[in-house]
Amino acid sequence: MQERLMDDHIATITRPDTKLFGESQVEINSLRTEAWQSFTKLGWPTRNWEQWKYTDLSRLLKHYQFKAIAKKPLKLPKFEACPHTYQAVMVDGEYCSELSHLPGKIEIMSLREAWKQHSQDVITQLQHISFYDHPMAILNQALMSDGIWIKVPANCSVDKPLHIVYMHSEYREPVATHYRNIIEMGAYSELTVIEDPQSQSRLHVLVNSVSQIYLGHDAKLDFIGIQRDFPLLSHIANQHIEQKHASLARLFNLALGGYLGRYDLQSFLLEAAAECEMNGIYMLTGSSHTDIHTRVDHLASHTNSSETYKGVFDQKSHGVFNGKVVVHPKIKGVDARQANHNLLLSNSAEIDTKPELEIYSDDVKCSHGATVGQLDEQALFYFQSRGIDLPQAKLMLTQAFVLELLASIKNTELKQYMQGLIETKMQTQFAAKDPL
Repeated sequence: MQERLMDDHIATITRPDTKLFGESQVEINSLRTEAWQSFTKLGWPTRNWEQWKYTDLSRLLKHYQFKAIAKKPLKLPKFEACPHTYQAVMVDGEYCSELSHLPGKIEIMSLREAWKQHSQDVITQLQHISFYDHPMAILNQALMSDGIWIKVPANCSVDKPLHIVYMHSEYREPVATHYRNIIEMGAYSELTVIEDPQSQSRLHVLVNSVSQIYLGHDAKLDFIGIQRDFPLLSHIANQHIEQKHASLARLFNLALGGYLGRYDLQSFLLEAAAECEMNGIYMLTGSSHTDIHTRVDHLASHTNSSETYKGVFDQKSHGVFNGKVVVHPKIKGVDARQANHNLLLSNSAEIDTKPELEIYSDDVKCSHGATVGQLDEQALFYFQSRGIDLPQAKLMLTQAFVLELLASIKNTELKQYMQGLIETKMQTQFAAKDPL
């Protein structure tokens, strides 16, 4: 029954528009058509797929038939910008230069403009990854409408984070947008990127984004994904990262709600001394669902990885964490750590957690662990004995549980902004006398 529903909804998707990148551009249009054929053969991922066991896309499709955006907005929508950042703003599927403010030290433009200027580079990057086991990334390849192309030269450090906003205005029916970002960083370069879908629509919006990221030796990237609490916004994201010698990728996910979020993060540590840090916070209420799948492939000796994700789930919310570390044969001197800790604040909330290690070599340090529990009753009693009421005590303990992870955010203004988002969410969540 579920498979029939998913198959029926393939027919509702608008086919690839071969005019977006130019009718005469045979290579990219052929690539998009090939991806479309692959997706129609694979179909939507269902819960029969091991990687989608706990995330049911039919909850989207049984209510919504997502269309491509047919008309552009009469006036530009307002969005919330992170403070002290540059902005690259996409509006309803296309790059919007009127709302964007880009850094001048790097080569940065829309994917469509990059296709005009660097068509061979773009096609090479798009052909580089098959995404054979990521059907939503394949769908992105078929239907991508635009995205951001970034080249950071060697020895360049961008002074402020780049805030990539996927902004959606008001629609008459549910819509879907598909964005492709390509980020190449030269040796000893540094950049912070924020990926942030937002919406003004009173109907459902599905955002399907893919980011291909390549770090040269000794390059440093902070990539932060924000899932704001838009109840009718779903975000499916795929990040593919390749890292060379002594490069550092720090990834952070902040999930505060939304209808459905799915994040597939994969890093390939290709050369010695490469390092990847993955951290994240879920704070879900209502019936929000967020699924984070991570994978780190240690393909070179003397590489390091660490992952820490913390979740707080209230009401009927549902979280999923599936982290996998693979140490390949003949690889030595690896240090890989993985942890997932969760608080359930209601009997109806759920978390499915599955940390995994695949080790095909000796001389490694690898660990993983997961915990699921409730707030400490003794700690709550201690606070109350000091005159702090129960809701405030719960708030303070929950803040202490999650906020320590923000230490991995190195930009002070961004860290303070994200802390403000978390505290606002907490104040709303604990507004009732006894939200538990």
